[in-house]
Amino acid sequence: MAPAAPCLVLGFLVLSLCCEACKKVIFHVPSELEADTLVGRVDLKECLQSAEFVSSSDGNFKILEDGSVYTTSAISLSAEKKTFTILLKDIQEDVQKKIHVSLVEEEKKTQTQKTRHARDTVLKRTKRRWGPIPSVMIENSLGPFPLQIQQVQSDTAQNYTIYYSASGPGIDQDPKGLFYIERETGNIFATRAVDREQYPSFQIICFATTPDGYSPEVPLVHTIRIEDDNDNAPYFTQDLFEFSVPENSKPGVIVGKMTAEDRDEPYTLHTTLKYRIVSQNPPVTPAFSLHGDTGVIAVLLPQLDRELVPSYTLLVEVRDMAGQPFGLCTTGTAVIRIEDTNDNAPSFKQIQGLDYESAKQRILVIAVNNEAPYMLAPHSQQLSQSTCSVTVHVMDLDEGPVFKPCLLRLDVKECEEIGTSIGRYIAEDPETGNSEGICYRIPPGQCNWISIDEKSGEVRTVKVLDRDVAEMRQGQCNITVLAIDRSEY
Repeated sequence: MAPAAPCLVLGFLVLSLCCEACKKVIFHVPSELEADTLVGRVDLKECLQSAEFVSSSDGNFKILEDGSVYTTSAISLSAEKKTFTILLKDIQEDVQKKIHVSLVEEEKKTQTQKTRHARDTVLKRTKRRWGPIPSVMIENSLGPFPLQIQQVQSDTAQNYTIYYSASGPGIDQDPKGLFYIERETGNIFATRAVDREQYPSFQIICFATTPDGYSPEVPLVHTIRIEDDNDNAPYFTQDLFEFSVPENSKPGVIVGKMTAEDRDEPYTLHTTLKYRIVSQNPPVTPAFSLHGDTGVIAVLLPQLDRELVPSYTLLVEVRDMAGQPFGLCTTGTAVIRIEDTNDNAPSFKQIQGLDYESAKQRILVIAVNNEAPYMLAPHSQQLSQSTCSVTVHVMDLDEGPVFKPCLLRLDVKECEEIGTSIGRYIAEDPETGNSEGICYRIPPGQCNWISIDEKSGEVRTVKVLDRDVAEMRQGQCNITVLAIDRSEY
């Protein structure tokens, strides 16, 4: 049995080191306590920061995570004081600590004090101040800060010295330091502006305690609501909306829907949106309508013709505050493509003529196929496509002379002498390729500044050229010249 002794001693050492006692807590309470009565609050983290398990040595009391101590049943202090222990455990670190709690009966009041207190209670029990309506703070408030937004007060302040405190989001949780409560007055203040889209509301827990730690009030859950400010313009859910609709669609046919959203508070004027068409491209007769409340686009023009206008671009505005002029707005774009339908009968186009001089004959290769594709049977040979060649002989026709080039530019200096040769403009017979037998003329009614030699095609001035006269346009004059085959005289 001797070898077992060191192990037993070691066990006691571990228990002794891991079950340290934290500071003792004393609560002054009435001699009679009803069930679910808040006795007080203990700072558990001060004793053990990482406590995972909290329990009471006395089943008449329960401990909440925030350290609040409640009765589980109606009890009466059997002696002048009653004690129990709060046990804290960190299972992972194998650490446990305890807090000794003592309940001390309050001093009994004299009959005179009781009578006065009863009378004061009757006179002042008109309104419960420990449960005020939710606080409201305007989003993006300009202050000045700190800005008082509410006051909480306990009716028990008539009988006790009450200190107020609070915890929760905006106080000791993110966003920390946004609110605080004055210890003596219960006034709640905001220290800076708030964005409702990030924090629409806060729920904080307010406590009322006496200087010795007794809590005559149940912790109050108080809501601070952030009232919306119209600080967000609506926005379209897509950079570009693309739709299509068949041409010749009837008016009223739905094309598509443009959707916008607003980050401000729902179901308020700040998020009541109105749509309207700002412009249409091309800027012809309006082709589409837009429902102001839903953003639905419908056909308006009864003759949508893809061959005339293949697509439309709409610039659409969306505005909050139900479309009122002072509302915030943004614009979006919709492209509507007109789909083709078989609304045009086929027609023949003029066939280009054949030129005998460039090619005296043309060879056409004509192929024939079945409408249904050919299915190759197993072990059969690949079929070659059947073709037929057609030779087209081009007949020669007597054609008129042709100028080469068709358009001739002659540059002449201003104030040249009369009769100055400025160039030559000749035509040729397309069949022979020469200019023999061709004469030239300038039809009447044109610019009479030049003449052309009937046989040679030489061009000469007949007047002194002046670029500033009315007949000149930007310093030039256009003249038509005729080439005539002499055999046709």
